[in-house]
Amino acid sequence: MVRALLAAVVFVGLAACSAPPLTLDGGNESAKGWDYQDLHRVWTRGSQLYRDFESIASGEATFLSASLVEGWLAEYERIFKPLKEDLDGRRAHWNGLLANHECVMLALTTQQREWNDLALGNSMWKAYLTTNEGTRVSSTHATPMKLKDPTNRHFFPQVRVFYDGYTLCFPKMQSGTKVLGSGVTGFEVELSSTLGRLAFKWQLDARGR
Repeated sequence: MVRALLAAVVFVGLAACSAPPLTLDGGNESAKGWDYQDLHRVWTRGSQLYRDFESIASGEATFLSASLVEGWLAEYERIFKPLKEDLDGRRAHWNGLLANHECVMLALTTQQREWNDLALGNSMWKAYLTTNEGTRVSSTHATPMKLKDPTNRHFFPQVRVFYDGYTLCFPKMQSGTKVLGSGVTGFEVELSSTLGRLAFKWQLDARGR
């Protein structure tokens, strides 16, 4: 049991270390011609919280980068062949959401059901976005995924059985400066509580900024 748990921890650590450097303008992704599944994979990070060698909280977060959103729209168009007004409406939704926020799609599961309360005003979790430059901002809101239907789970497959999905957002600007500005080469989304801490980390390619 302990050996298997340690192996899983090592695997998660190696997976995080091997994640390719990314750019917020989508340069790397566009050059490689990645499809939505590729984009989802490279923009998704996982974290687990253990107590007495037992997992008490686990999460997977997908950063909603410009390239991820464009990939989402292309995948939606490929699958559904929607009317123009439908696609335009969905593009407007994403653009409106991300105009003033940096967001992740978070899937969270906890050992006790009442701990999975991220969307409540008095949630036991405090969420922060921190950059390698030391900028740190707290989340503005966490919107729960209303439906865990096959369509939503196609685009965000981390929202599995026993997981709750949230769109977790942070301010894009702090004191008139972009939180994820040109000097940022890495950032993390952190969930802290009395249980412990979950952290989802992304590395950026400074050469592509």
